[in-house]
Amino acid sequence: MFDWLFEGLTTVYVLLAAALLGFFFIYWQYRRKAWLYAMAVVVALIGLYWLLDRLVETDREQIQRKVDVMANGLRTHNLDAVFEHLSDDFRSPQGRDKKALREEADRQINRVAQVIVWDFRWDSRPEPGKEYDGLVFSFKVRGVGADDFAFDCRPVFVYEPGKGWLVKRLKILKPGTTEELPALF
Repeated sequence: MFDWLFEGLTTVYVLLAAALLGFFFIYWQYRRKAWLYAMAVVVALIGLYWLLDRLVETDREQIQRKVDVMANGLRTHNLDAVFEHLSDDFRSPQGRDKKALREEADRQINRVAQVIVWDFRWDSRPEPGKEYDGLVFSFKVRGVGADDFAFDCRPVFVYEPGKGWLVKRLKILKPGTTEELPALF
């Protein structure tokens, strides 16, 4: 409900900076202490907003962090870091469970040179207790001695107490579309 209060949105910083600039302009014109106090309040609000962003991890921030951790795990060939964030009920687009996917990943991981994720697009807010599929992000896999491949991904997350948000399944999409690609793994 109040995720904007904890997500460090640029829009909020811009609004606060605009208020600070407005108060500074008024102070410059009239030289009254009240406007200095108003500027001090806005500076304190900017600091408080920054602090809330650093201290509270929202569901969206947790999901994005986990996607980044999994991409880094693939990049560094640390599959434990990847599979830690998959649900025990995980199913790949080809229907593999978590264990079968891990076995295939162990065989193929040396073919991965780099994984890059970007452009996180949120359709809605995740709610614990419900599956969440409101995120689409772009990713690129660079293979050893191969071309880059870029795709979009629509993962389905579930919230598990004690573990947080975990990937239950995912769809690999053609970039910029909702068309699902044939199962890759």
